[in-house]
Amino acid sequence: MYNKQNVSSVRRIIISICIGVFFLSAIMFISIILIHSIGYYQEGLAGFICDIIFRIFTIIIAFTALAFGYFVREKRKVSIIWWLCIIIACVGSFYLLRAPILDISYVNDPESLKLDYVYVESDYNHEYSVHHRLIGYTENNETKVFEINSKTCDKEKEKWRNNENVLADIKYLPHTNVLMELNTSEGSSIY
Repeated sequence: MYNKQNVSSVRRIIISICIGVFFLSAIMFISIILIHSIGYYQEGLAGFICDIIFRIFTIIIAFTALAFGYFVREKRKVSIIWWLCIIIACVGSFYLLRAPILDISYVNDPESLKLDYVYVESDYNHEYSVHHRLIGYTENNETKVFEINSKTCDKEKEKWRNNENVLADIKYLPHTNVLMELNTSEGSSIY
């Protein structure tokens, strides 16, 4: 026998569980993103996972806004704009998730690169985040920039304070540009 009251209470329970899971994951995502923004979890496997979490969180926010927009839309013109936004969000989601998916095969065997005239810098111009970067030049004189942890930045600044040329052997994920391993040494130009 079909009972509307039982279906309604089961639906409320399922919706409550979904909302609870959404809020718990949002709190977890936000805490990881905040820790990431103050200079931690920038490199290695933790940096790769943080990059994925940031991308997924961006997608969730976009689709949540579109879901709320679905219930608010009234006119046909607004409906067309909403569908256009859905298409743009799907294409954007594809491009956001494409890089980490392509890098999964590189996690155990990252690409190698040698850099010349390496230096580190910290960017304190952002209100709630600090960016630490490792910058160096490839053999083609291209500038390569990698985000690094604040501890790595401090260690490398202290280690190579007075040196004119610092060389670096790095391993990184080519699509997300996450630094996996860093070895620095002093020397003359390698190119």
